Amino acid sequence: MSGWKKITWDVLSVIIPVLLLFVAFRMFFLMAYIPSPSMVPNLYPGQRIIVNKAAYWFGEPRRGDIVVYHSNNYERAIIHRVVGLPGDLVQIKRGKLYINGRYVEEPYIQGNGVSTPPQKVPPDCYFIIGDNRDAAIWEIVPRKALVGKAWIRYWPPSQWGRVANYPLQLEAQSGRSNPELTWEPVCAIVSLPSGR
Repeated sequence: MSGWKKITWDVLSVIIPVLLLFVAFRMFFLMAYIPSPSMVPNLYPGQRIIVNKAAYWFGEPRRGDIVVYHSNNYERAIIHRVVGLPGDLVQIKRGKLYINGRYVEEPYIQGNGVSTPPQKVPPDCYFIIGDNRDAAIWEIVPRKALVGKAWIRYWPPSQWGRVANYPLQLEAQSGRSNPELTWEPVCAIVSLPSGR
């Protein structure tokens, strides 16, 4: 092989695998920035995380999963926690979660400033809210608006580790009932531009 051909071959043998790895990474993962305190005490402003976009390709979100989704109410993607599944009747009372009339202990929340009316989660939708109940929004989000599941904190390096997804099991709750709950079907419809 001549000198130029060998150099070209050596360069391409490095560049092509790197490009393939980059494309594969972008297909399955997303790097996200935490801009607000709505997920404190689990995620803080300025942290950066890796989101697993493939997490829900073959499975469904579970209560307690931290997800990134496209919001109908904001110009950017939001990161919050799934607390209500399709068919659930969800209410937040002074920061405390009630599902189907039963109190559900959430070991990951902070604050008590958020209250919501009772909401029946429609089919193919999820009730999503931030962990900081003094600074979080809540939304009922269609399945198609979910981008992926929060997976790893990578920045700053001192806070590297897995993101705290807590599975919530209703069957294990000793549950205090909330007889005031009523059924109100509500679902936001999210339009996603192509390419997202």
